[in-house]
Amino acid sequence: MRPLSFPEFVICRAQGDFFAYSLEGFPGLSSVVFAKRFMHSKLAKRLDSAPELWADCNESWKNELLLEGPVPDVGGIELSKPVLYWLGYIYRYWSFATDTPSSVVISKFPAKWVAGLYEPYHTLDPEMAIKRMMESKGIELGVVKDEDTYRILKKLYSL
Repeated sequence: MRPLSFPEFVICRAQGDFFAYSLEGFPGLSSVVFAKRFMHSKLAKRLDSAPELWADCNESWKNELLLEGPVPDVGGIELSKPVLYWLGYIYRYWSFATDTPSSVVISKFPAKWVAGLYEPYHTLDPEMAIKRMMESKGIELGVVKDEDTYRILKKLYSL
């Protein structure tokens, strides 16, 4: 993992705040559905590549997410603010530190699964928490398996 810059840490905190804000900004929406929707959004994709441009949060991010289409009013799991903050922070940190697109991170490590690790992992250094989650799924840092490469290339060329 690479060290994060100061602007990247600011964005990790902003994304954590936005995930916590989702309880008020998207009432009735499952926290897991929100996390998946956000991590696959154009906004998340831009955050992956240009973090210094996106220090603003909450209402402007909410409006941008809504521009991509209506957010379904789906019930389901509603996580607490501390869990949502940690989830948003850890996903952004993960994306920056490993240079992995947000959509790939959440595809391999679903929000419900990561949120379930809040209690044992939230007090760990983010890098250590990420390493432990990767180890638990048998994924080595910096190692892309052939089936992963195939899936990524197939997706790129099918666009």
